[in-house]
Amino acid sequence: MKMKILQKGISKAGQVVSRKGKCETCLNGETPIVTKCLPQDNDFNEDNPVPNRVNRDSMQPRKQPGIYMVRCIVNDWRYYGESNNVSGRLSSHRCDLNRGNHGNRLLQNDFNKYGLENFQFTPLYMGEDNWSDKATRLAKETELIIRDREITYNVFPDQNRSGERNAFFGRFQTEEAKRRIGDAMRGIPNDRLGRKVLIKGTTYPSISEASRQTKMARKTIRARLEDSQNEDFQYLDEAE
Repeated sequence: MKMKILQKGISKAGQVVSRKGKCETCLNGETPIVTKCLPQDNDFNEDNPVPNRVNRDSMQPRKQPGIYMVRCIVNDWRYYGESNNVSGRLSSHRCDLNRGNHGNRLLQNDFNKYGLENFQFTPLYMGEDNWSDKATRLAKETELIIRDREITYNVFPDQNRSGERNAFFGRFQTEEAKRRIGDAMRGIPNDRLGRKVLIKGTTYPSISEASRQTKMARKTIRARLEDSQNEDFQYLDEAE
């Protein structure tokens, strides 16, 4: 598959260029060695940034704890997870999806529809120093899920699912995890909590959904919604 590099001043097909420097991850401001690449025919949406993946060359030893993501390139939906062996866990996800027996039905359905070539299996954060503690991994995983709750395959505690059907079944919430959840929730704008919008006569359940269907950037939609002179873009009250 041809790849294009999304680094300022660099554009080479067919190879991956990595560099060490101040390349912020989109959520925690860390400065890992990163490689940012996307399939050449994929339209990268800056309004839904993907956390920087770690450099494959830095995965020594291969069995390392951390956070990972399985992402559908077509619709930008993500599945976030944590493990004490990220490489092994990603391999398990790929194997289960190929066999058609993955535990997450939404993820499996999209995999069946779009195929392996339209999915990325990405380590996001790895290393014994920062991610050996399971509670720390769970806190970061939860933060990612909450922040991207409209485009994640993960099941949420508030979705009235019990037992093993709930991704949070059997997990305790540390004070750190609760704090991160609270911080993440407070940072979610109204559109991500489901506020409806009316755009050129069509109603959408949220800005995110409107962006997906209209192919318009979320910040563009939001700016036009805030423009009192633009009657084509309006927020709708819950009663509507």
